[in-house]
Amino acid sequence: MTRIVVLGDAVVSMVASTPGEFETGTSQTTRNHMSIGGDAAVVAAWMARNRHQVQLAACVGNDPMGQFIRSQTQRLGVKAD
Repeated sequence: MTRIVVLGDAVVSMVASTPGEFETGTSQTTRNHMSIGGDAAVVAAWMARNRHQVQLAACVGNDPMGQFIRSQTQRLGVKAD
């Protein structure tokens, strides 16, 4: 099997959604969803889902968001040593 290395960025994407229309001047509850983002991380995740042996080479911080990126890429089968 060919080993693929993806070099680039890895970030956290956050999406907030509301159940209805936004109303000006009011507070609304949102549902928040976090996922890995950045071109390189997304490509690496896609390749891992399609059963390629892939490694991600990206700078990731040693903070909660960096830990989230590491855990998600590992869960998807992407090596990120």
